[in-house]
Amino acid sequence: MTLVFHPTCLKETAMANAAARTTLGQTLAVLAKASASKNAADHVNRAGAPSYQRSLKEQVVSVLTTGTLSDAFYASRDELAVEAVEVLTSCRDADPSFLAKALVYAREVGMMKTLPILGLVILSAHGGRTKKYFERVFDRVVRTPDDLRSFVEICKSGALRGRKGLGGMTVASVRQWLCGMSEYHALKYGSAVSKGVTLRDIIRLSHPTPGDPKTSELFGWLVRGKDGRAELISHAGAPVPQSTAAYTRSPEAGDHRRRASLSHS
Repeated sequence: MTLVFHPTCLKETAMANAAARTTLGQTLAVLAKASASKNAADHVNRAGAPSYQRSLKEQVVSVLTTGTLSDAFYASRDELAVEAVEVLTSCRDADPSFLAKALVYAREVGMMKTLPILGLVILSAHGGRTKKYFERVFDRVVRTPDDLRSFVEICKSGALRGRKGLGGMTVASVRQWLCGMSEYHALKYGSAVSKGVTLRDIIRLSHPTPGDPKTSELFGWLVRGKDGRAELISHAGAPVPQSTAAYTRSPEAGDHRRRASLSHS
């Protein structure tokens, strides 16, 4: 059988195919335009180049794990500090639970110190709404007396809105941390001539109540120096003389501290 196509049918078929191609082309053009619009840079970075604006949670993680409060090539320390405070404060207001988790991650996994502690102070400066999150993560962000000193120093500076000095949830957490402080940390960080806030200053500011005679004697030594007596056991493995003051002056003290520092943060 021979098929014969009428010229009119061929013409109609050609017109239909052309219309289909036109519709497909228009659809592809619309999709391409939408994709380009979606992927277009919507931000300008500090170097003046096109970039992409991150979500608030991404900004928080970036600030906490890669941020700095020192001068950088494209930004001063003041600009970076303002940016960090704005990002962390926005997250505290929008999602304090996420901020608390991010602080722990940055401190324990990212091994960062200053910015997580700054974030902890910001978390404390929002009243009862953030209290439970602050109390849950305090001990995981503040891990050494140096961390505690930095935390108290930021609180006392009055530079952050909502937090001017120790008080409320912060003083309670500081007291609890001091009462659980190890003897090793007391010896290593207990100098009364350290720059900035010292452990002696923090004890006098927070007025912790010792839970046992050993802690009472430890606080006495930190506050009164050689007049306070404490029976401490060295974490380096050797017994410490009964008088802590005598121990810190002894020739063995330096060796014990050096050995202990290899296994303690």
